[in-house]
Amino acid sequence: MPLLYELVTGELETWEVAPPYADLLAGTQVQFHQAEVASVDLDHQQATLSDGAMLAYDRLVLALGGNTPMDMAPGVAEHALAFRTLQDAYQLRERLRLLEAADADKIRVAVVGGWLQWRRAS
Repeated sequence: MPLLYELVTGELETWEVAPPYADLLAGTQVQFHQAEVASVDLDHQQATLSDGAMLAYDRLVLALGGNTPMDMAPGVAEHALAFRTLQDAYQLRERLRLLEAADADKIRVAVVGGWLQWRRAS
């Protein structure tokens, strides 16, 4: 998710990083429905969702999401934090807050597979 860095560093608020879909789609004719896909009937161009809703479509795009590989190196699963979702950003922000509050001269943070700049408050 873009802008998670800005959320962690306090440059932006949650509503700026991930506004509700209702706000984004206000004034449009787009209808938002979030659920898991239970089945897709290609012949009748219809998707059935986990909540029982049935959606007809002309073109179907399935966004399958992704996972953070936590098995890329020994110790990652036990010690690393993923950084893909709002919840990940909140968890990282809290962990960094705890590190800053600790009685240490240096804070060492390794970022693997991405980029992060962190400045300790003066």
